[in-house]
Amino acid sequence: MSSQPVCFSTRLRKAARAANRRYDTALSDLGVGVAQYALLRALQRLGGPTINTLATDTQLDPSTLGRNLRVLERGGLIAFSPGEDRRTRVITVTPRGQDLLGRAFDRWRSVQSDLEARLGPGGREALFALLDTLEAA
Repeated sequence: MSSQPVCFSTRLRKAARAANRRYDTALSDLGVGVAQYALLRALQRLGGPTINTLATDTQLDPSTLGRNLRVLERGGLIAFSPGEDRRTRVITVTPRGQDLLGRAFDRWRSVQSDLEARLGPGGREALFALLDTLEAA
């Protein structure tokens, strides 16, 4: 009897969900999950991008990005303003969003440190090298 091959996609999704749960738990009382936190960090880093620029940077499809941006906007964490022409809108992190990022960073960093410790010496670099290889495929 032959064993079934292990599906890379299934294993990657299970590992990602487990890691995301840790971040979501750490951020939960701030009212955001890791997906929203990551978007806020990307917006902060990009300094007021358009939706298209943000979509390219985060590699999120427009419908997923739109849903997450609406959640952030309803929470007063981001604001939209007109871009260079009528077809574009610029997204900025509001003062409330900046405050949340400041409060969330230590929690995020704590999860990062815990996961890195679980990977052991050299584990972070090895994992990132493997992920880079898969992303380039």
